[in-house]
Amino acid sequence: MIYNTANNKRYYGETSNLSSRIAGHKYRLRNNLHGCKPLQEDWNLFGEAVFDVVILHAGSDWANVEKREQRETELILADVDLVYNVGMGGKSRPGKSNPFYGKMHSQETRNKMNETRHKRKERLEALAKEKTEQKPMRSKAGIEISINGTVYKSLREASRVLEIHRSKIRDYADDPANLDYYYIGSAKDPNWSEVKQTDNMTLPSGRPFKEVFAKGVVYPSISEASRVLEMGRKVLQRLVDHPTNLDYYYIGSNKDPESGKT
Repeated sequence: MIYNTANNKRYYGETSNLSSRIAGHKYRLRNNLHGCKPLQEDWNLFGEAVFDVVILHAGSDWANVEKREQRETELILADVDLVYNVGMGGKSRPGKSNPFYGKMHSQETRNKMNETRHKRKERLEALAKEKTEQKPMRSKAGIEISINGTVYKSLREASRVLEIHRSKIRDYADDPANLDYYYIGSAKDPNWSEVKQTDNMTLPSGRPFKEVFAKGVVYPSISEASRVLEMGRKVLQRLVDHPTNLDYYYIGSNKDPESGKT
């Protein structure tokens, strides 16, 4: 079970390979690729920290797939007003095999769902506005980051000097309320207007960099973005090429809001 501690909602599932299943869920959620849209939206909204993975049943007693699916159905029906699963993707179970077959949400539940969707939409719109207002730094040497008044050349250097894991520093820097951690040139930088951006950078061959915008920051190349974000180049490339994912794109492409081509 993937449990959202912020709103008590949960996603039930069954598998014969627990570790692989959990890793698959986390990979898709972290890369905004999960098939369950409401779960993905809440993951993006609340953040990974509020979600717990809870193992309800395991062992040889649960080797039979039909037994696992039956228990999964029972849990979904028992918590039908709190689950992400119902009618939201996952395995297709037509007719009576579908856990929600022949059932309807109460009016009170529908009202709560509408209210939640409205709040989620407002929050996502606010986040999108924050991103469009960012003025990221374009740097060949990596993205400088300020932590408690000290500027480090890169997230990697800050992690090494402060002995704090890069993922934790990145979470702090991405948190709009934490003003002690921010990327130089980002919307949180109080001196962003003084940052000199480096334009027309070239590779040793003389060929210009193909700059990449990723999560509010402009990187000189997809290789640099992959290194700083610790994300596989193939995954990053897929996100950049995705026509509706506006968090990742090449500078000057049709997805770039400042290119004049959209």
